[in-house]
Amino acid sequence: MTEGQHASIAKLSAAELWGNLTQIEGNRKAGTISAGLERALLAAGEARYDELLVHRAYVRHGPQVAFIANFAKRQREADEEADCVVEHQGLGRGATLRYTVARKCVEEAVRAA
Repeated sequence: MTEGQHASIAKLSAAELWGNLTQIEGNRKAGTISAGLERALLAAGEARYDELLVHRAYVRHGPQVAFIANFAKRQREADEEADCVVEHQGLGRGATLRYTVARKCVEEAVRAA
């Protein structure tokens, strides 16, 4: 391996390095990876072990974290709408426009009128 190849392996993101590491066995069986490249990838994997652990945890739990955040957002929106007046205006051909107005604003407007 040349210095340029080592530098290119060092520039790989954790996801790219993990992808290359998972394909080593298949590439070895197919004969498409040189021994030097294999050693360099394994050495990079050992050197960046903590970074790879963080990446694997993100891949494993990332969708769950996104789901929880989206659920919390939808819950906040539902709570806000619980104290609102919702009006649907038909636009024709099945389309509707939804207006939400806070209940206290509606009550203030009624008192002012």
